Amino acid sequence: MNPIHFILICKNNLISRFKGASIDLCRTNYLSMNFAQIIATINSDYDNPQAVFRELVRNVLNNKVRADELDYSLDEADLALIRGQIERFNQGEPLQYITGKAYFYRYEFEVNEDTLIPRPETEELVDMVIEENRQKSGLRILEIGTGSGCIPISLFLNLEGASITSLDISAKAIEVAQRNADILNAHIDFVVFDFLDASRWGELGEFDLIVSNPPYIPMSRSHDMEEHVKSYEPSIALFVEDDDAFLFYKKTLDFARTHLKQGGMVYFETSQYEQLEQYDGFILSSLKDMSGNLRFLKAGLG
Repeated sequence: MNPIHFILICKNNLISRFKGASIDLCRTNYLSMNFAQIIATINSDYDNPQAVFRELVRNVLNNKVRADELDYSLDEADLALIRGQIERFNQGEPLQYITGKAYFYRYEFEVNEDTLIPRPETEELVDMVIEENRQKSGLRILEIGTGSGCIPISLFLNLEGASITSLDISAKAIEVAQRNADILNAHIDFVVFDFLDASRWGELGEFDLIVSNPPYIPMSRSHDMEEHVKSYEPSIALFVEDDDAFLFYKKTLDFARTHLKQGGMVYFETSQYEQLEQYDGFILSSLKDMSGNLRFLKAGLG
């Protein structure tokens, strides 16, 4: 069956069926085959071109429709815009940067080239933090390397009374994170902050939890990365020098020595290839993600 199936109804109104969704084409006078032809132009390397098309339609119509049950109309200007976005997608630009949004932990976040695209593994990190601390209230949390703000915002919305400070070295990323927090009504203290500058640590205070998805990919492994990641996502949030792949983990734990409250915990997302196995004064626990890869690190003061 073609990805889009159309039927003709009275007065030349066209109704399409796209993954179970109704599409009102009353404003168009082109044949139904045109949609199938548009979808056929989406890069065949992608395993679900219909989903790409649907997301681009939602983007063009400014999210006036639901992803699972669409009811919308498109005119020729809309279709021209969608064709242009498909061309960008076929050239390798991530869909999330084309639409300017990504979905994370049930929420929609603005993203752009100043922020990483949130990954499912990071959702697992957030879920771990929430599930292990759900019964606690009024936690003071530090999040390091906020990007789009998806981690601290999700934590704030799911941990009662949490007070969260979130840091990023990029002022542009902080601007995106603040917009996301405003839209989702999450009250986060976002700060432009170079965490590697230990002389500023005294500004931050003490915390019950520290959470971070820091840069952890050694530069020597960059050739293993997909081209669209290397070409579009911010390298400062991805890569570290080969001679100190655990730089951000060590710095965070050094900070935690004097800024983590008694009984507190540090949560990291880590590389599946390399894990920090020990660090003086801390009890470290490596955990696997849903795919069975070592992906997370928990640290408490020993």
